[in-house]
Formats: sequence, C-alpha cells, structure tokens
Amino acid sequence: MASRRRRSFVGASGGAGRIGWCLRLFDRPGYAGNAVGAHQPVLDRCPFGGRELARWLELWEETVDELFTGETAELAKQRAHLAGEAIAALVRRHQRGIRSLPLSAVSRPG
Repeated sequence: MASRRRRSFVGASGGAGRIGWCLRLFDRPGYAGNAVGAHQPVLDRCPFGGRELARWLELWEETVDELFTGETAELAKQRAHLAGEAIAALVRRHQRGIRSLPLSAVSRPG
C-alpha cells in the first residue's frame, strides 16, 4: 500500500466550496445557504442524533489528520465542532417538535 503524504490545508479547498468550508477556511466564496437549516429536511426524512453527529466528527477529524497538517487543518476541526454543536441544537429542537423557520421566512438585512 502506497503511503500518502500529508499536505498543508492552506489552499487545499478542492470541492469543499459545495459545503461552505471554502468561505469558513479560505475566505473564498462557496456555499451561500444556511448549512444548519439545510439539515431540517434530512431530520424530517431520517432523524439522527448525537451518536451520528459524534461519528461525523470522528470521521472528519480522522480525515483531516490523515490528509492535512497546519493551522488551517486545526481550524477545520474546531469549526467542525462548532457546526456539530449547532446541528445538535437543531436535532434537540426537532426531537421536541419545534421546527425551525423556513429560510424564506427570515428577512435578510439589505
């Protein structure tokens, strides 16, 4: 099995823009939606909870550690934990029957 070289996360945006990490990590335009709110329809179809979020974070950290090094890699892991906390709050609201407002109902400052 060939060994993989880890590289600096800086400039390694690849396809990350589709999920918003380009903007959060590289100050480059990427996903412009509400990443947490986007999980509401998923919860409606297939509820998930803390166990699934913990596994997502575990896989995220393993992947970042395997492929990247440096400050931006550490930032990616920190921000993933923040995203996980926000999605966990959405899950708790969903479990209590509280549905988030649709994005179209939220006015944006203009």
